Amino acid sequence: MERSETIGKLSEALAKAQGEMKPASFDAQNLHFRNKYATLASIMDACRSALSQNQIAVVQGTSVIEDRVIVTTMLIHASGEFISDQLSMNIIKDSPQAIGSAITYARRYSLASLAGVVSDEDDDAEAAMPKENAQRPVKIVQMTNLDEHKRTRSDNSQKADAAEKTVKPDKPAQKQNKQADQTQIRIQKIRAIFGLSAQLGHTPDDMKAVIGNLIGLDRPIKESAEIKDSDIDRIIDAFSKDLELKEAA
Repeated sequence: MERSETIGKLSEALAKAQGEMKPASFDAQNLHFRNKYATLASIMDACRSALSQNQIAVVQGTSVIEDRVIVTTMLIHASGEFISDQLSMNIIKDSPQAIGSAITYARRYSLASLAGVVSDEDDDAEAAMPKENAQRPVKIVQMTNLDEHKRTRSDNSQKADAAEKTVKPDKPAQKQNKQADQTQIRIQKIRAIFGLSAQLGHTPDDMKAVIGNLIGLDRPIKESAEIKDSDIDRIIDAFSKDLELKEAA
């Protein structure tokens, strides 16, 4: 993620804007995974008014390099402060429709991420995990006659049906709320890192280099997506301690 040398005014304005944003409407459905999501128009409708009223503009630039689409999304404050991030996607087919679809997809996710708008239902990792066929335990029964055999099969079938009715999947609303909570927590922590970095007087390049070193990379990070959830708290702790030392000096 790129940012201006200072982001104090932008951070204040963005915090106010997010308090005024309305939820994005899940106005489309993925026919493959059967989960609902918010289109680019819905996400823009959810955040544009609040951002504009707080003097924040959204700028999204696109470019195509070889077989990849690159979308750069920027939130720019009237003061000139900004934050920006890039999302790169592979183009499956060499056609105007495929390129346009990839650009729209990248713009949708980039804007939702940067503005803090939830744009997808949580599928509880269904898209990433292979489905396994449930297997019922087989009970071997020694039968003394045909009537006992039929009765045993009937009893087992009823028990199995009752067990299936007892197990209920998680409610979609619970999954959606869980995903929304996790997304918002990550966004808030990433912003906390940027805020601490600004107070420490880091330039954007300084911040990237320090974070890259903290998470064990041999180079500066290129974007916030490289920061794992498990590393975020460690970065915040390190920056907080550095700030305490700076203020105590």
